[in-house]
Amino acid sequence: PKVQLPITSDYRMARAFARRIDPSQIPVQGTAIGKALEQALLSFSGQTEESRSRVIVLITDGENHEDDALAAQQGIRIYTIGIGTPEGAPIQIGGEFIKDERGEMVVSKLNEQMLMQIAEATGGAYVRATKQDIGLDEVVREINSMEQSELSTVRFEEYNEQYQYLLIAALVLLLAEFLLLDRR
Repeated sequence: PKVQLPITSDYRMARAFARRIDPSQIPVQGTAIGKALEQALLSFSGQTEESRSRVIVLITDGENHEDDALAAQQGIRIYTIGIGTPEGAPIQIGGEFIKDERGEMVVSKLNEQMLMQIAEATGGAYVRATKQDIGLDEVVREINSMEQSELSTVRFEEYNEQYQYLLIAALVLLLAEFLLLDRR
């Protein structure tokens, strides 16, 4: 797992990062959902009273090749969105089907059981994506119904000082007055 974008309220930056996501950025094939969830947990700051409003949205086929994804998640709700079908389908990227080290096509199968277990264990919900709807709207409605907490913000203000132009004009006028008064 790799954090592509730290938690932020800058939606323009998040959209820009989301557009740059590409499967070629991942050098090793396979899924380690448990490690990905651990990495997501590290993105949150320490335990605070606002931990009740923390949410992770996990969008995956549910196949887990490396670890245990059902580890305790520190009171953070996980909403899972399942993509694919239980029967499975070959994965196609850039017009080519992905093959494993033996040259066989990789078939991705939806593991709804595990995604439901993750959602139930953390107080979240499971939604199955369809061709018409990925299910994100349902998750967003559910998240919006949760108790909201206020984010703390730090505001930095940078001033562009331009007093020097008026100061120069005042000095020129003062010099002009000084020269004109002596001549009268």
